[in-house]
Amino acid sequence: MTATNAPRKPKSAEPEPDDHDEPDTGLPQLISLRSDPDREIKRVPLFEIDDTEYSIPVKVEVNDALEYLHIGRTQGQEAQIDFMLGLLLGEEGYAALRAFRGLTEQNLMDVIKACRKVMTGSVRGPKDRQPKR
Repeated sequence: MTATNAPRKPKSAEPEPDDHDEPDTGLPQLISLRSDPDREIKRVPLFEIDDTEYSIPVKVEVNDALEYLHIGRTQGQEAQIDFMLGLLLGEEGYAALRAFRGLTEQNLMDVIKACRKVMTGSVRGPKDRQPKR
């Protein structure tokens, strides 16, 4: 092994610049949000009533998930569940579920659990998501 006498590059006390060329002023940068009118929402079947299938989205919009959290904090769990079921099942699906005379408590709990899993998946941060073992 051969040693070289090349001068070492001194470590800078200043942080590396971000991806943009603007100097860090310590002030928040403007975050520009844009709507995507061509965005499609993928849905999957969740339950059926008398051979009519009802579906829910695979993923929920983050703003809807934030609203879900806000309703839970300000109005309570019952209002939160009502909002979630209305949003995910849609007007027709939620009305059909409420009108079905054969609905059991277990049926309702299964629907709520499936909807809650989709809803809360949109508000968890990367640290909250644990890999499956």
